[in-house]
Amino acid sequence: MLGAVCANLYFCFGATMIQDAITLSLWNLSFSTSMLIAMPAWLVWGWRYQLVSSLPLILGYLPLFLWLSPLSLKDLAGAGGAYMIATMIMAPALAHARSSTFLRTVKLRRALEVRNAELSHMNQQLLTQQHELEYRANHDLLTSLPNRRCGLEFLDRTLAASLRERRCLSILFVDVDRLKYVNDTFGHPQGDRLIQLVAAGAAQAAGEEGMACRLGGDEFLVVLPGACDMASQQAANQLMHHLEAQRLEEQIAFPVEVSIGRVTHDSVLQGEISVQDLIHIADDRMYRQKRAGRHAVVKGSNQQA
Repeated sequence: MLGAVCANLYFCFGATMIQDAITLSLWNLSFSTSMLIAMPAWLVWGWRYQLVSSLPLILGYLPLFLWLSPLSLKDLAGAGGAYMIATMIMAPALAHARSSTFLRTVKLRRALEVRNAELSHMNQQLLTQQHELEYRANHDLLTSLPNRRCGLEFLDRTLAASLRERRCLSILFVDVDRLKYVNDTFGHPQGDRLIQLVAAGAAQAAGEEGMACRLGGDEFLVVLPGACDMASQQAANQLMHHLEAQRLEEQIAFPVEVSIGRVTHDSVLQGEISVQDLIHIADDRMYRQKRAGRHAVVKGSNQQA
């Protein structure tokens, strides 16, 4: 503001020093054009600020010209005087239009930023909900393990890869023993705790490359890609040891026991087999173990599918 006032005062005094009408015309026209074009482009002022900055020009130009200039009022009128008067009227109006447009633009931009932030938040919420729905669709909520559909899809892909690459594949069909007894005697929360203990042991036995899933109720499936008969036996033993260690560490009062049906398929020696047949064999061996007595893992050549 101070710079604009000083510039207008300089213009007033500068005009009084000019000796000929042509130079005065160029002086007036150049400064008037600057007020109409340059100042509105440089400064975002309301009409009041523009009017205040132009007051020295409006109030002081004519008295200073009459007092100091060697030229007459007729010379001034022919040297852009009418243009100067129009500029004094139009400059505040242009400044107001420029300021209003700028303020509307800022307001719209801020509203757009708020709206974009709201949309981004909504998108993030939708993405979170989508991930949650996908998780719920593919996982068992009690154990956080993949559910039956997800586990069988993994087994189908793993079996296809094993047949294609001609390598071994093992599965463990795990059934929780005496779950009804635990529910009836110790309560369903303890039965859920038993399910969670077995789920944790199954996940540990699956390792990084394998997968443990809850088939439903008290049944679990552990898929061991590339595992031979000895490796699957070690995984079954690891599961049993984990359950026993957890029972002793947490001093669990209820029995923590499982029956395991173990199957190893060697695609080189045995050719192709379906997922259904593989699970059927493992399920049958699990029930044979259950009938034979708990804590026993059946060994021998009949572990080969």
